[in-house]
Amino acid sequence: MDHATFEENLERNPLRMWVRERYEVKPLRDAAPPGRIGRALHYCCRNGTGTALLHRYFSPGRTAAVDPDAAMVDRARERVAGLPVDLSVGSLTRLAFADASFDAVFVLGELHNYPEWRDCVAEISRVTRPGGLFLIEELSVESFEYGLGRYFRDRTEHDYGSMLRLDEFVDLVRSSGFEILRLRKPVPFGLFRYFVLAARKTGAAR
Repeated sequence: MDHATFEENLERNPLRMWVRERYEVKPLRDAAPPGRIGRALHYCCRNGTGTALLHRYFSPGRTAAVDPDAAMVDRARERVAGLPVDLSVGSLTRLAFADASFDAVFVLGELHNYPEWRDCVAEISRVTRPGGLFLIEELSVESFEYGLGRYFRDRTEHDYGSMLRLDEFVDLVRSSGFEILRLRKPVPFGLFRYFVLAARKTGAAR
């Protein structure tokens, strides 16, 4: 998927790393249940800044990081150099991993970019082991209908008609075999809405 120039410029902003740590990864760490994560998947890893932060805050034994954009994966290699991360280019709706491969799957604000987000959730469910975690920080269409979100809506290119809605997303996560552990809806400084969700795959753990 092609991202708007406005969004690319946001990613290059020196403050972006701080925002990602403060408002994406830290809240996800607070929402996650305690326990060691053996093998993790960073789903749609982009330039790898989020992958590096996930390692800092969650310390998984090993992480697979996948993104559909080869140029982004090349940038990510520099960000995660020296970390136990295996990077790959691949489809988000046909992941090249076996069923029940991961103890945790992380998503940092990317599913709202994809009209096929339902297929993405199905793949995330498929590769998460029973008892494993789905940990996501995300925007929804409601994010762009409130406060500062309206400003971003005028400057970004999204298919708002197909973008995930929070209630529908939560229902889909449940029907895809996950138990919702925590759902938070932060509104930093009253300016912007997003959500943080921690879920556990149902069924006996291996």
